[in-house]
Amino acid sequence: MLRISAAVLMVVLSGVPAPAPALTPLTIDGYVEEYRNSARLPGVAVAVTQGERVVRVAGYGHDASGSPMTGRTPMRIASLSKSFTALAVMQLVERRLVELDRPVVDYLPELALGDPRARRITVRQVLNQTSGLSKTAFPTANLTGIGSLREAVARLRGVRLAGEPGAAHRYHNANYWIAGRLVEVVTGQPFATYLQRHVFRPLGMRSTTSVGNSSDHVPGLADGFTFAYGFALAHRELPGRFVGGSGGVVTTAEDMARWLGLHADARANRTVTRASLREMHTPSDPRGVYGFGWYRESPERIAHSGALFTYTSFQIIMPGAKYGIAVLCNSRASVADDSAAIAAGLAELAAGRSPAPAAPVALVADLVAGALTLVVLALGAAMAMRARRWAAKRDGRPLWISALRLLPYLLTVALVPAFPAVMITLGVDLNWRQLLYVWPALLVLLAASGLMATGVIAVRLASMGARRRSGMGSSG
Repeated sequence: MLRISAAVLMVVLSGVPAPAPALTPLTIDGYVEEYRNSARLPGVAVAVTQGERVVRVAGYGHDASGSPMTGRTPMRIASLSKSFTALAVMQLVERRLVELDRPVVDYLPELALGDPRARRITVRQVLNQTSGLSKTAFPTANLTGIGSLREAVARLRGVRLAGEPGAAHRYHNANYWIAGRLVEVVTGQPFATYLQRHVFRPLGMRSTTSVGNSSDHVPGLADGFTFAYGFALAHRELPGRFVGGSGGVVTTAEDMARWLGLHADARANRTVTRASLREMHTPSDPRGVYGFGWYRESPERIAHSGALFTYTSFQIIMPGAKYGIAVLCNSRASVADDSAAIAAGLAELAAGRSPAPAAPVALVADLVAGALTLVVLALGAAMAMRARRWAAKRDGRPLWISALRLLPYLLTVALVPAFPAVMITLGVDLNWRQLLYVWPALLVLLAASGLMATGVIAVRLASMGARRRSGMGSSG
């Protein structure tokens, strides 16, 4: 102990920066626990591999039932599921049952989009999300009642494309509904069954399954958490959302270690060839960023994120060092992606660099929203108390001038209900119920703004009407 302390002292005195800690079970545990405590996360599970070697599989914190998190705790991994769907399609490509550059309607004649350009969409364009489907052209926030991939694809009937197939990358879950349905039609097996037989079981992922709907029961899977004003609230995953093919995999950190070993080592095995792995990892969209269920963040990193309403996840492959990292969180914050931040920190450790400390971004955002809510309500109360004075100042003035002074409040009353529609134009597919999950503090702020504006309009009009009825005011 004395020898270590002396060495550290020498480094400090000499002005030479101390080397970043290596990626070991001890440093992984220390970093994840520090981040979890700083961000007030209820539970985190982590898998780290290097080649075929498992560096660390562990759980931290607790689930919604209060049970300690472990490497065997079932977790929803959301859009990390897309890389599993892509691998299933690549298996069919290897068997010469599917061609990547052939139109997808050749395999799925049931795909009946309302756009003649849709007949040119290839399997490759579905996998790299350049089909032309988009959240603005086909919002899914309010879609309910979908029970299968067949029904999901049927919901695309009549949908227009946002652009030419292959022209731009537009991330949309519907692409992977199509990919999942493609697997079903070509193989004659339900998608979940195919994954179980040809992906999960061969990889030894014994605790992994795939569901079609967020309401489907999975043994041992606990509720996740949402956040409100810094407090983690246990919450059932938003029910009724279709996730087949795009976000339905439920797994464990222990099983994710087996998945990461396949990709980080890029080794051929019974599931897929090395050439298919390269195809999946290589960007093929016009920006040169997205492969098949994987983003190329940099020459050193391939990654993908996942987010439902009570769970988030992130996976990173570092091909040069053959590291694989998966972080699974049983919570979702408003403006922060904690699973991505933890995974990035672990990747920094793997590269021999010190990760940035955790920042309570979501907590700060909630506190700011809360403060603004109080300010809005206080202003509304003050304006209501001064309504008679406001009306008196407008005695004898034309009504249209008074109406102009109320215009900002009228716009607020109109815009608050239109918030989801405004978000859709910005590419964010979100309805009111989903906003309650994602950012309750913002929902409260919007509600307070609408209430304040409505109240100000009502009391000012009432005060003006009272003055005119009493003869104290006159119209122009």
